[in-house]
Amino acid sequence: MAGDWAITQPGVYDGKGQTFEGEIDIHSFSGDITFRNWIIIIGDPGESGATGIDVWDVNGTVTIENCAVLGRNRPYNEWGIYVCDTSKVIVKNCYIRCASVGIQMDCSYLGWGEAYYYNNLIYLTTYNSGGISICNAYGAVFNNTIIGVTARYDQPFFLEAYDYANCEFDNNILYFAGGIGGTGIDASGYSYIVAHNNCMYNLLDPTDIWQSTLSESGRIEANPCFVSSDGYEGYSLKNYYPNGYFLASDSPCVDAGYNEAGFSPWGCLGTTSVNFTPDNVSQANKIDIGFHYPIPPGYMNLTVTPLLFGPLRDLWIGGKS
Repeated sequence: MAGDWAITQPGVYDGKGQTFEGEIDIHSFSGDITFRNWIIIIGDPGESGATGIDVWDVNGTVTIENCAVLGRNRPYNEWGIYVCDTSKVIVKNCYIRCASVGIQMDCSYLGWGEAYYYNNLIYLTTYNSGGISICNAYGAVFNNTIIGVTARYDQPFFLEAYDYANCEFDNNILYFAGGIGGTGIDASGYSYIVAHNNCMYNLLDPTDIWQSTLSESGRIEANPCFVSSDGYEGYSLKNYYPNGYFLASDSPCVDAGYNEAGFSPWGCLGTTSVNFTPDNVSQANKIDIGFHYPIPPGYMNLTVTPLLFGPLRDLWIGGKS
């Protein structure tokens, strides 16, 4: 499948592992939509800029889950998921690889929205702008791993809140792989941010706060100790581009996540206070920092073209329909 696909009706759109080349436009309706189990190749090869999934003017909940959204190695102007003036968006269990911004939400005209982003792996190839950006919305962003590679500007961001955003950033790994560069948490325009137990490594500035409030605790400024793995407990997640983002058993991020009373990060999946370690052992009241691999069981195997992912071969995404 290829081209621009306009989705203007609520419902469940399950790709069951299909690949779509182009742009998904979800817009202009009332109701809830779930978009899952797709491999999206961003835009047409001839376009200088493109977006993988573009969402706007939806009065309802948009859930994007278990998808791979992949850029075409453009030097800039390449967004993974862009959301504008939508009531509520959930992005979970996705792998996003692009040049500009992994996930961006802007509710400037609507006035207010809700954004929930968790358990995503975001890989920014040229790191034109940033990882996750939230404007004029409430945002809960936790257990994501964001990798920046080569910055085109001096100070790209990993997590951004601006224009009255109210956000909580917990248990994320923010890792710059191109030397030293980038800002971990960038806030401006009277935003309010609470941040717990984020791992920031190789960053030029952990935070940059202007006209905003940041309440932060538990920051770890240490190498998260990524390792490549062929799988755990029978599951396969081989050679994530470029070298795998599992945590080594001695990583400072293992069992180091924020998990205080009332914090229920996996509640939407039917479990609470659960830690999925590299050997897939669940431990009550403990949680790792960063992307938590594919959970729960029931994943389907998607074999994709190595050219698009570098050395990536098998990506377990999907989930129970």
